[in-house]
Amino acid sequence: MHLDDAAAVEAWFDRADGDRLVSIETRSVDLVDYTAKRDGAAVRQRFDQVRNALERLLPSGARPIVQLKPAEGASFFDGLRPEKPGADYSAFWPDEGKRRPASVQLKLAGLDQRKGYWRIVVANPQRQGQRAAAK
Repeated sequence: MHLDDAAAVEAWFDRADGDRLVSIETRSVDLVDYTAKRDGAAVRQRFDQVRNALERLLPSGARPIVQLKPAEGASFFDGLRPEKPGADYSAFWPDEGKRRPASVQLKLAGLDQRKGYWRIVVANPQRQGQRAAAK
């Protein structure tokens, strides 16, 4: 899987539990919507590419819960800002009641009218909910 637009990868550990891995988070560079419509067409295509690449890496039978709801009445990225509820552009592969080794979430988030980023979080289901600290 090629993520040449990835900007940072962080691993989170639970210091109170012997520095066990809790999650790994990958964030993209800021993605800019240069279209006049600001409808995020190129970004939506990149989201689908990353989602398809993740599906190929996960165990067979893992099906994502996909939400493709952009906001109405706002530019694509402006509608995906955290303070603007309602829009959700994400895919989530659950850990199946802790039967799979991890859960995976891919989500687009907005920063302003034209910019946003994708984020992938791979979480250890045995450690979710634990207090974690970055190392």
